[in-house]
Amino acid sequence: MDKLLYLIFLKTLTYMPTPQEILIGKHPAKPNFFAEWLDFVDEAVPAADLNKKHRKLSEVTGKRGLAIKSIAKYLLDHHVDPKKLERAKKRKEEILKKYKLKSFEEYLDTQTYFPKAKNTRNGNTAEVILSNYLQVTSGLSLLAFKLTYNPNVDQAIKGDDCLLFDVKDLTSKVIVGEAKFRGRSPDNKAIKEMIKNLEGAKKLPISLPFISQHFTSIGDENMAAQIDDLLYELITGKVNVINVGLIISTKSTNRGQDAGQQLDHYLKTTNPNLVALSLGIDDPDEIVDKTFDEAYKLLKAAVK
Repeated sequence: MDKLLYLIFLKTLTYMPTPQEILIGKHPAKPNFFAEWLDFVDEAVPAADLNKKHRKLSEVTGKRGLAIKSIAKYLLDHHVDPKKLERAKKRKEEILKKYKLKSFEEYLDTQTYFPKAKNTRNGNTAEVILSNYLQVTSGLSLLAFKLTYNPNVDQAIKGDDCLLFDVKDLTSKVIVGEAKFRGRSPDNKAIKEMIKNLEGAKKLPISLPFISQHFTSIGDENMAAQIDDLLYELITGKVNVINVGLIISTKSTNRGQDAGQQLDHYLKTTNPNLVALSLGIDDPDEIVDKTFDEAYKLLKAAVK
């Protein structure tokens, strides 16, 4: 056997997954978007604090444009019911004639598909990134796009930021996540609050009644019943619950301005099933502003 191949073979025999990989899976591989956009490091877990599990994410140079286009698609998926889009498309000529509009964009602007409030946009972007990243790493699924059901798009909707299930066996594993976005600096208050919201009783999902009602409303009583049963089994401690926190903020050589360094410094938890993710990038506000602009372009294209 070739020496190099033999060394690779030996390495595969001795490879041990990181604690982060055991809980949430490996960082995505190319050609997946997240592998193209983000590098990662699973920080070593210190022997003195085995609950300190940190995956540090960083943006690959030159991939900002790819990120904007890809995240914009996620924003559209999460915020806009495709049935509503299809209905608008079918009624386009009727609407233009009825309201004597020069362009259909005038009508779309009144429909409030996306939030305009900056804080809501920031939070929604972080939630969407976290949910889609973890779907790739864990293989679990999002059962309902909660942002679609927000009665006031400019206010943050209540519920779990991220809630993923194993659709083959709902009681085998659940991921509950919380996402924070801080465009100016990754303040320790946000990090501590994020961790606190994923410990103790707060580590369990709060959105299951909504998920159950969602399936009831679409006529899937079997899935609704499974969600009802899952709520009981979660409360009685029979389900493997994994918690994930994500903070998106700035990057810097100065610890106080760097998401990764700040999270590493303040990460302390009583939850052994928690993985904390940090994403430090240049000008994080640009990601939010430009992805929502791009999402609106996708919206307009969808109803042409």
